[in-house]
Amino acid sequence: MGTDDHGRRHVGRLEVSAPLRDQLAVAREHDSLRWLRRHIHGDLPPAVIVERLGDQVAHAVRVAWAAVTTLRLLLVDDHPVVRTGLAGMLGAEDDFEVIGEAGDGEEALVLARRLRPDVILMDLRMPRLDGAEATARILAELPGTRILVLTTYDTDSDIVRAVEAGATGYLLKDTPRIDLAAAVRAAHRGETILAPPVAARLVSRMRAPSVPPLTPREREVLAAVATGLSNAEVGRALHIGEATVKTHLLRVFAKLGVDDRTAAVTTAYALGILAPPGSSPAS
Repeated sequence: MGTDDHGRRHVGRLEVSAPLRDQLAVAREHDSLRWLRRHIHGDLPPAVIVERLGDQVAHAVRVAWAAVTTLRLLLVDDHPVVRTGLAGMLGAEDDFEVIGEAGDGEEALVLARRLRPDVILMDLRMPRLDGAEATARILAELPGTRILVLTTYDTDSDIVRAVEAGATGYLLKDTPRIDLAAAVRAAHRGETILAPPVAARLVSRMRAPSVPPLTPREREVLAAVATGLSNAEVGRALHIGEATVKTHLLRVFAKLGVDDRTAAVTTAYALGILAPPGSSPAS
């Protein structure tokens, strides 16, 4: 082997320039480079060796590019069958890698710290720690993480809590596969992704006349009324007089623009002031 005046090294009948040496360095770790090492001192024409080298460099670049562009996903849902379905569906995408699964918010927080995923698909209603609180905690520690809520529920209260926690998007579990995959990629780019029904609810909420906030006690009284208790029963449950219960309800009626208990409860559900019946952590 020798070097000419132009900095090129002679290897047999093949001249290797500095740029080509750089390409060789890129492909050095690739197994097929052994083929080149065996034949570079042999009788193969330089053009054949260069062509083979080009193929290996191209492959090495493709492998390196895939490693850079693959999105690492963490799936969070308290139902194993949902996680399995998502893992199979998203794992089939060439640019996705499912690196972990969590069954609740606490586990999601632990795995997010350890695995540092690019995108987290987060359910909302889960035991121990719900999705909204888990989202807030994860983003407080790992602000670069993208969290995409994927849930069954589209109530105002759920949507607002998720958005306020910092979720990049909010999708429903009936989202088609192609749309879900596109949403994951968009979330990774930092785009806000909302399911059409969710976007419609947010727009309606923004356009609706503002409602004066209820005090904590007014919320307690209204929540008790929503369970079907009478004024007297609400008073006993909250350790206040029945007259005080009536006073709180009248203030609630005025703030919500309604005239009776039933309308107050219905409006509170619609505005997300109260969680609807059957919304205990389950999905």
